[in-house]
Amino acid sequence: MGTWELTHYHEVDVDSSTSPITINVSDSNLVHGNAQILKFNSDSSCSAQPYENSLNVIPGAYSLIGSDTINFIFGPGPPPQRPMYTIQGITLTFSYPPHYLYDSLHYFLRTETYTRLL
Repeated sequence: MGTWELTHYHEVDVDSSTSPITINVSDSNLVHGNAQILKFNSDSSCSAQPYENSLNVIPGAYSLIGSDTINFIFGPGPPPQRPMYTIQGITLTFSYPPHYLYDSLHYFLRTETYTRLL
């Protein structure tokens, strides 16, 4: 799948345990060279770097599920993530399923957009 740099990050935080419901939106455009780099290799290995030329590289693995979902995990950390993805030209977009905190009343929705580097 190649090497990709994060260019846009969009997250919606919904807390329905409050009255009224609290909704916070984070929307960030990132500058080339200062954003996360993802590299997907043909042998199903992958890596994440906080930014271009960083020495801190986190190894991982991925597998494709059908034609629109990817399963990937980095390091011994949290469980695998299974976002839906689309690729249009040099743009890769991940749409993550809701991530629930503590109970079903507080969750996050996240979308990440990457641009192909190589």
